[in-house]
Amino acid sequence: MVTMSQNIYEVSGSGLDCIWIGSNIIEDKLCNRKFDCENCPLDKVLKNLFSDSNYKSNYELQDTVFIDNIINRFEETSFDPKLIYLRNNLVVKNIYANIFYLGLNPLLTNLLENIIHVKEYMRKVYFVKDEKILSVDGEWGTVAFQSSINFLLLDKLDWSPEGVTANKWIALIAINQNELSDNLMSHNQFHIQQTKILNMLKEYRDCCLSINKEFNNNKEKIRYFYQLIGNDEYINTINNINIES
Repeated sequence: MVTMSQNIYEVSGSGLDCIWIGSNIIEDKLCNRKFDCENCPLDKVLKNLFSDSNYKSNYELQDTVFIDNIINRFEETSFDPKLIYLRNNLVVKNIYANIFYLGLNPLLTNLLENIIHVKEYMRKVYFVKDEKILSVDGEWGTVAFQSSINFLLLDKLDWSPEGVTANKWIALIAINQNELSDNLMSHNQFHIQQTKILNMLKEYRDCCLSINKEFNNNKEKIRYFYQLIGNDEYINTINNINIES
């Protein structure tokens, strides 16, 4: 057990109790992060939802359906050898010669929730690497996406929120195929990123199961992941989804 006396932790027994146990918000939770609370998913959730055992937010945690659905989407997503996965969460599909469809990586779109508006920045023909091409607005805020390659815009396709989340193509472009080799996401990299996200989501789901439900007395049930972890943490999570070399 860990007891708190003047902010000093006293350890007894075989484990270290989470410091949130003293608030009665959670029960029987051992700390497995050596009190590195800043990087603990449970601490992020509780700080978002509670303050002095009272809700800060307007949301109530009733179940884990909202996060289970995201986990299921990620588990059902597989690497498609017909697609070319690029940095900055883009994918392209070759039609013929140097003509490609352009879209967003499904590992990203699986996590995008409650999109209100998609803004495109394709008001010219030629785009260079690292240039912003679109932004996505939701109740949680805004994230922007840059191109990882130089390309020539041939046509704009589906920019609707429904189209983006359904992994529809957003543009028809022309690419010098020599540029693709330095920006490719391999099957192994795809699997590593998918596993990383799944492990993160499952950690947050376990956090939900640790929270004492007697504190759930708010008006609105949590229906989205961003409502659980807070807008800032949600945006950080989206921005961290990318290929690492």
